[in-house]
Amino acid sequence: PVLELDVDSATPPAGYLVAVSWRPFTVIEVTAPARHAGLAAAPPPRSQMTAPAAIAPRICSPTCVSMVLDLWRRPHDWLTLCDECRDPATGMYGVWPMALRAAARRGSVGAVETFTDWDAPLRVLEAGVPLVTSIRFEADELPGAPLTDTGGHLVVVYGAGPAEVAVCDPAAAEGEVVRVYPAAAFSRAWLRQRGAAYILPA
Repeated sequence: PVLELDVDSATPPAGYLVAVSWRPFTVIEVTAPARHAGLAAAPPPRSQMTAPAAIAPRICSPTCVSMVLDLWRRPHDWLTLCDECRDPATGMYGVWPMALRAAARRGSVGAVETFTDWDAPLRVLEAGVPLVTSIRFEADELPGAPLTDTGGHLVVVYGAGPAEVAVCDPAAAEGEVVRVYPAAAFSRAWLRQRGAAYILPA
């Protein structure tokens, strides 16, 4: 594959970060983590459902970024961060480069990576860095999830093993954000299509 990047800017770019990750869009055979890895404790949990009703169902991405920034003790106002992640052209809050920019403004310079299995993600967890993963699943494919189904939702993974994956799911009610999902079902929801994650180091 050949990637050509054109930057349209009035001035030469300075201090830009470009990260490229490639994988097949769909992976048929998905396996659970082969070993245990994770953080000692969950990031400080936050429920997107406590936001104003007009935006609450739409802000899983900035809410996950907020949880990771809280983990790194990066001061920020959650709803201000949500505003920064809103794409003025579409009104969407899930435009990934805007989430990365908002995190970088607060000292966590990261990237979107794509994965086909758990090998590299487990190494990220072993380094003490959570993964903000993009999942999608049909009705009842992810037991215990607060959403029945989704075409795209972000959760913070802070631990994984052969049987279970530990997450902070911002779609859950306050007090129920920290959750454990079956590893096989979560792996399918995450890695089957795209397998994308924000990696936001301290």
